[in-house]
Amino acid sequence: MKTKLIVSWLVILLFAGTLPGQESTRKIIQIELDRENPAAIKQFYQLGIDVGQIDRVNNAVTALVSDEDIRKITSLGLKSQVIIGDADGFARQLRASGYLENFRTYDQMVQEMHDIAAAHPDIVKLEDIGDSYEKTVGKGGYDIWAMKISDNVHIEEDEPEVFYFANIHAREIITPEIIMYFINYLVDNYGVDPYVTYLVNNRQIWLCPSGNPDGHAYVFTGSNPNDSRDPLWWRKNKRDNNNNGIFDTGSTGYGIDGVDLNRNFGYMWGNDNGSSGNFNDPTYRGTAPFSEPESQAIRDFVIKHNFIISLSFHSYSQLWLYPWGHTNILTPDNYIFVALAESCVAYNDYKPGTGYSLYPVSGCTDDWLYGERTEKNKIYAFTPEVGSSSEAVPGCWGFYPDPIFIEKQILENQGPMLYLAYAAGEAPIIEHTPLKDTESLGPYSLTAKIKPPIVLTELVPLDTASVKLFYTATGAAPFDSVFLQPTGNDEYFAEIPGMPLAETIYYCISASDQSGKTGWLPRGAPMATFSFAVGEDNIKPSIAHTPITLGSIYATAYVINALVTDNIAIATVKLFYRKNGGQLDSLEMTKTSHTDEYQGIIIPSDPKAGDYYEYQIVAYDNSRNKNQAQLPETDFFKFFLKNSLFYDFELEASFTPITAGDWEWGTPTSGPKSSRSGSRLWATNLSGNYNDMTASILETPEISLAGKDSAKLVFWHWYLIEYSDGIFWDGGNVKISVNRGPFNVIEPVNGYDGIVDPFNTFLANEPCFGGPPSNGNFWRQEVFDLTPYAGNSIKIRFHFASDQAVTEPGWYIDDVEIMFEELTAVAENNPAADAPVTFVLVQNYPNPFNPETRIQYHLARPGEVTLEIYNLLGKKVMSLINQKQAAGIHSVTWDGKDEFSNEVASGVYFYRLMVKGDGFDHSFTKKMVKLQ
Repeated sequence: MKTKLIVSWLVILLFAGTLPGQESTRKIIQIELDRENPAAIKQFYQLGIDVGQIDRVNNAVTALVSDEDIRKITSLGLKSQVIIGDADGFARQLRASGYLENFRTYDQMVQEMHDIAAAHPDIVKLEDIGDSYEKTVGKGGYDIWAMKISDNVHIEEDEPEVFYFANIHAREIITPEIIMYFINYLVDNYGVDPYVTYLVNNRQIWLCPSGNPDGHAYVFTGSNPNDSRDPLWWRKNKRDNNNNGIFDTGSTGYGIDGVDLNRNFGYMWGNDNGSSGNFNDPTYRGTAPFSEPESQAIRDFVIKHNFIISLSFHSYSQLWLYPWGHTNILTPDNYIFVALAESCVAYNDYKPGTGYSLYPVSGCTDDWLYGERTEKNKIYAFTPEVGSSSEAVPGCWGFYPDPIFIEKQILENQGPMLYLAYAAGEAPIIEHTPLKDTESLGPYSLTAKIKPPIVLTELVPLDTASVKLFYTATGAAPFDSVFLQPTGNDEYFAEIPGMPLAETIYYCISASDQSGKTGWLPRGAPMATFSFAVGEDNIKPSIAHTPITLGSIYATAYVINALVTDNIAIATVKLFYRKNGGQLDSLEMTKTSHTDEYQGIIIPSDPKAGDYYEYQIVAYDNSRNKNQAQLPETDFFKFFLKNSLFYDFELEASFTPITAGDWEWGTPTSGPKSSRSGSRLWATNLSGNYNDMTASILETPEISLAGKDSAKLVFWHWYLIEYSDGIFWDGGNVKISVNRGPFNVIEPVNGYDGIVDPFNTFLANEPCFGGPPSNGNFWRQEVFDLTPYAGNSIKIRFHFASDQAVTEPGWYIDDVEIMFEELTAVAENNPAADAPVTFVLVQNYPNPFNPETRIQYHLARPGEVTLEIYNLLGKKVMSLINQKQAAGIHSVTWDGKDEFSNEVASGVYFYRLMVKGDGFDHSFTKKMVKLQ
């Protein structure tokens, strides 16, 4: 799918302001929910406020409110701050920009579905499952369409069924796009992709892109003759609640008419703690369970089928929710929900949890789909909350993604949809490491682990005698087969006999339970197969290595790590090296405990600042030809020695965790997923997110600055830390102890990103690295001036802390250096040794600011650099940089004045960095706020 991205960066500049002369009582605010006052929190949810996002579990929410709502919230003793002062003015600007052209209208969706059904009649069927409210009363309205994709599509087969639907809430217009993309993906890949083909042949997949077509159309029209407010924020359907023949939204802008369809389903309908009985409220539940034709249509459609799993797409918050929504009590099947949810979020890093963990919801789709057992079976129902405020149009709620994130939000949900369609089949789970190419004439032994399926309907034991290996030399049927024999601990064994004439052998594995449900590996088998080549091997090994960039004259060893793989097996890996261009030496690299990793250690001889080492890695495979690969293919890698203490963490951890926190030393599989150089680093978690309520302190050895006139601390780091709407919930900073005294925060040359919120009890009100992903989800360098501490003994701490809820990948640190002086020889011979690895525009600091702020940017290569300031109307205010600059980290300070030296007004401004050079042309834009 190609998403139409029509909004230029200058148009986006218009989104964040309020048009002069326009008044509105509707605002978007953030409300603090006091954990110490649960009664106030309960009363808040009973107000029926239009909540958009929970930024903390029971701590803060973002909501669309009227002035009357604000008075009610204040009366509960809750604090709030305005995010958008004129929600309707904002909406009109967004609409006028052409933003909605990035999405399909309902008519466009329906036409596309009809076209797809006509083009693929063998696997696609369209069904009108009901009418919208306005159609039932003769005011236009729409049909509600569902599409079935399956082989034998016009027959109800005894196959697992899944139901994916979206757009229960009108304004959540990203969600139909996810369904439409999946429809196109299935039909385009049927008969081409084995996995898709298997699912279409063995499942009945039902998809409904919009369960609220009246509301969807209303969001797109942008007009209501009875109300000047913009429909962009509309959530409900279009029922005429007061039967006056007019669709009106009342004094608040989200009543009088309309019913929240996700409060209208029959299970636990009517609970005030999660829905409202007042039709002026955005969470109005209707007059009775299933009072609305839209919810009736979904109910009746579901009862006709035997769905096992469902997905109801909503936006926003990047959550993967499941029942219950009406209570914080866990369901009896919670362990199954957790297992399925964790598999889904592996594709998109959403946070799994119950619906109640977002906020109480009564009468929602998930609770009814799972909880109602009289008219239908139990359904494992999930609600993905798509998108986030950080991926929204600048200044906007997360319902409306910035165009650059539309495709991302669609694609990150395709994997979970495929996975759940597969999981609905409850097939046995097969695990197997594929065989490698071989020069052997056979037989070829293999093992597999067979585990029971995740039980969704009823427990059925494995048929241990059904585990079968299929193989062929042609890549197509017919297959020969043998049974795999159990060897204990869920493991099975079999052999493929020697096939002298074969060049490639193809195989797959199947296993069944005692009801006959069969699982395959690979998924999509027997159309998809594993394969391995047989015969003479001419394929070279593969070497992956991140070169080291510098060394210390104080180091006792320089460690070279590399990942080396081969289609058969590795025989030997060698490291060739030389010092200062002298005689070439070599050593055999040894296998480490990490998969496919080899390590070579160079022991320095009489190291001096300015010396350099060159090295090359050579690997030989275990074939008769002894195929050879080398990296780099020509020349050598090169690193210089500096008069500095340098910690690359390759051979040893070097630093010490002081608390029982999260710091780990090793090779990362999360966050950046690789070190800045070599293969090892320090991270708050090497394979996932850091923990809640944790103080993590990492400390250097004692470092002597005796006899030094100047010194710097330099390190590279990557971080993604919890942050929302300008609040630094978690974060990390650097502290120094002088002569074994107390540790105090030390400021980096270019400043920290922000201040830790007081909610974080470990680092409350301390400066920190953190903030939005654009601040740190790349390798960036920090510099600290240690000259004030010259002549003393010091220790450095990396102090990270988290609060009570929500975690992210965290803080990753590599290549820590204590520099004593800059050496001319090093600078001349290796000018880019410490250059950034990518182009980056960093968020200004401080922000908001008065009177001045600093802007930092990283140049991976030299180029022509332009840095300019623009106001909301896209008019250039100031040009800060317009010159050619070298690679490196640069910064400039803006004093808040325009090009005529006049003080600019307070408000929102944008700064734009453009870098052009040989073969590249980059542009970056960020927002900042000037205060009076």
